[in-house]
Amino acid sequence: MPKKKRSGATEAWKKAFGNEQINPAGRYCKKISQAIEEEVGEVLHKDTIRNFLRGNNDPQPRIRDIYATFVLEGNEERPCTYNDFILHIKEEDSTAGEEKKRPRLPVLTRMAGCRTMSVAALIIAIIAILGTAGFSFLLSGSEPSSISYRFTHSNLEQLEADGWFLFPDSIDYDLWGRYPNSGYLTMETFPGDSYLDNREYKPWVINILARAFECGDCCEIEVKVTGFTPWQRYQQADFFLFYEDEAVPSFRMGYGFAGSVVATDAFIRDDIYSNRSFFPPHYIGRTRILSGRDIDAKVSLDSVVLKIRIQDGQYFLLHKVNDGGFIPLRSQSLDFPPPRYIGLAAFQGRPEIPYPVYPQADTIPAHFEYVRIRPCGEE
Repeated sequence: MPKKKRSGATEAWKKAFGNEQINPAGRYCKKISQAIEEEVGEVLHKDTIRNFLRGNNDPQPRIRDIYATFVLEGNEERPCTYNDFILHIKEEDSTAGEEKKRPRLPVLTRMAGCRTMSVAALIIAIIAILGTAGFSFLLSGSEPSSISYRFTHSNLEQLEADGWFLFPDSIDYDLWGRYPNSGYLTMETFPGDSYLDNREYKPWVINILARAFECGDCCEIEVKVTGFTPWQRYQQADFFLFYEDEAVPSFRMGYGFAGSVVATDAFIRDDIYSNRSFFPPHYIGRTRILSGRDIDAKVSLDSVVLKIRIQDGQYFLLHKVNDGGFIPLRSQSLDFPPPRYIGLAAFQGRPEIPYPVYPQADTIPAHFEYVRIRPCGEE
């Protein structure tokens, strides 16, 4: 296939890294995605590119090769590899004069038998070639996201290509994707987190699947969980909102087994060792999904949709059970900046007895069907 003509999207990408004037309101990551598709013939979602540039994920080898092909001006007929990219950088460094003051690459390490380096080093190397001043423009866009993602599998490499990544909290690849053909994103209720406001416990959650987004002044977030009926100690399916590149601070909303009922709950984590409940205890009548009698009768849930509307720091929580309508739960103002990431997870929190002697519930699957994020008022 002949090489395609460079488009405006490609030139916008070059300008963004090349210290030339460019409209700061432009959707740079989307333009980069378009340029890579036109030049290289490969599709990388804009969120995948944004996560890479912010250092939030470690790209798969195939994705590294795609970046290398584009930066080195390859194409479908003449693809480049990540090793080609490294060799090119080393040649540039060896011939550059001191006056250029090019950042030096860190020592290469070995990973899976191949030469590689960290994502941070790759970003530095790209900036060294194409210029640094435009990089701040690339990360400055804050237009509200409009995301509608329906899960059909749990293949991590494909999810990463679509902009998802495992949030750097407690990652365990051996426990990922044990239900590959469920038709959903299937996660499991491994032990984790802390159900209490108790400084003796340090919360953790195994394998949070995350994605970057922009809330803007007002956004609505919906997460649908299908075929998940918790029935033992604190089994739950939740989504997290993260405000930085770390797990603290965070806000999470989910539903799970809470002693004798199944109910929706939400927690605020604003330091390393505590979770504070968003709902006062007397809200249980409003947040309850299944009663103790329902549980004894083995009533199953078809689906639960969890929803948050965030406007100027005001959090308005709702849920929808099976085919019913949305039920308002509570509204409260929180002193948090706009969220930057959403994360999905299933786990079982700890009951009120001392660690490490605590009973565990069964590990059961929870199926996430879709995530929708949109500006308020958008249908």
